[in-house]
Amino acid sequence: MRIIMTMTGKSIDQALYYRLLARIGLVEKTVIHFSDFFAKFRIVPNSATYPQWMSSIAKNFNDRPVLNAVQVHTLLKEKARQR
Repeated sequence: MRIIMTMTGKSIDQALYYRLLARIGLVEKTVIHFSDFFAKFRIVPNSATYPQWMSSIAKNFNDRPVLNAVQVHTLLKEKARQR
């Protein structure tokens, strides 16, 4: 009950509290942690709805050339000289 009063800033009576718990499926719990309560309202997006480019697993890092420190330094020195 304290979670609801903290979130809404209003006090509620016992009957309304139990109706809410029954509606969200937490009426059988004696102790309700905030994470359990919040999980009932959190919307988890479906991973299939994400665009392919947002997935870090699908990123292909092989399309970039791999350079060592000396090659990068030489490349940057050349770019600086061209300015």
